[in-house]
Formats: sequence, structure tokens, C-alpha cells
Amino acid sequence: MRKILIINAVLILFGFTIQQAEFTDKVYKKLDKTISKLWPEKEVHRKAMQINDKELGFQVSPNSLFKLMDADNHLVGYAYLDKANSKSAKIDYVVFFDKNLKIIYTQVLIYREEYGGEIGSNRWLKQFYGKYNGTGMEFQKDIQNISGATISSRNITNAIKKLSQRIVILQQKGLLK
Repeated sequence: MRKILIINAVLILFGFTIQQAEFTDKVYKKLDKTISKLWPEKEVHRKAMQINDKELGFQVSPNSLFKLMDADNHLVGYAYLDKANSKSAKIDYVVFFDKNLKIIYTQVLIYREEYGGEIGSNRWLKQFYGKYNGTGMEFQKDIQNISGATISSRNITNAIKKLSQRIVILQQKGLLK
């Protein structure tokens, strides 16, 4: 009986990890469209980064972290795709960082709830711009709540804060080459 419980727990955790890493073609198309919108004056392309450091304390899902390069292959910044929990579904979102790892843009790519879609508004997401390493991202202190979307706004705030801390850790460990 104990073996069955352990096996089920491992399968659930493994399944959750796989689910977290998966993004649809629709998400990548929206990502590319956003890149074009952010840099209309020059050609910027994304290059997937594969991070396989076992000592990080966290996992970077395949095809979720990208270097953003111009036509001359100069670094423009980074894009980091992730999923956050909403009330009963997942939110696909992206955070764009400049070369110094300050947040320059955030976008909700797919929101699956019936209510609370306001978290995808530029007006609300602008609160994250210029933030670095999770500083100034305390929910209901630095980042305002959205009435009727408290769970989603809290969870995406915490998720963006975590991503901004993680990308700094990746830089400190020399993994953003």
C-alpha cells in the first residue's frame, strides 16, 4: 500500500512538472508578436536557453527562457515564459527583461478563467516595469490588488516576483551566457 502511494505521488509530481513545461504554439506566436511590438525599429529574434544546473534549487523548463538578440546577434534582453495559478486554472504569461535584468514589459498570454481577466490589462501590469530581483513587488503594498481577481492578481504577482529573482540567480551563477 505504501509503495502505491509513493508511486502515485511521484507520478503526480512528474506529471505536474511536465505540464508546467508545456506551452502551445499559440503562446509562442503571441510571444513573437509581442517581441515585434516591443522592438518595431529593429529585427529581434529569440534564442532558447537550456539551463541544466542541478544545484540551482529550481528548474528552468525547456523553451521557457530566451535570449533576445538583434540582427547582429547583440543581446537586447531576455524573455521568460511561465505559468501561474489562477482560481481554478493556469495563466500563461511572459516577462521581458532588459540586459540589466530590470522588467521592461509583462504580458498575460492566455487567461483561462471566466472572471478576473483585468490582470491582463497593461494598466495593471505596468506596476512591474522597472522592478529588479523581486524588489518592490509586495502584493497589496507595492502591487495593487484587483477587486474580483484577488487570487489571480496575488498569484501572478508572486510568480513574476519569483521569476525576477530567479533570472538574477541565473546571472550570478554565470548561466545567462
